[in-house]
Amino acid sequence: AFIRMNVQNYLAERPGLFFAKDEAVEITVVFHLSRPKSTPKKVKYPVKRPDLDKLERCVGDALNKVLYADDSQIVKWAVEKEYAIGPSMVEIEFKERV
Repeated sequence: AFIRMNVQNYLAERPGLFFAKDEAVEITVVFHLSRPKSTPKKVKYPVKRPDLDKLERCVGDALNKVLYADDSQIVKWAVEKEYAIGPSMVEIEFKERV
């Protein structure tokens, strides 16, 4: 719900930005997850849950009917998770794949 709401707010400032049914979409996502206090600073990547594929699916579903007509339009994903330097956050970039 959080991702969907933020993307809706972003798109509200950019009327007409919606990928039609026949447009291919490329999405890049970086999940910046909070670091548990017990995790050493040298550990850069969280190798524990949540699973990356589940996080990816969450973003795909959240953007369905908001950014594109159907998540089957996604033809390229670039997804990673890492520990956040500050607060947890999700970075999402998208563009038409031509």
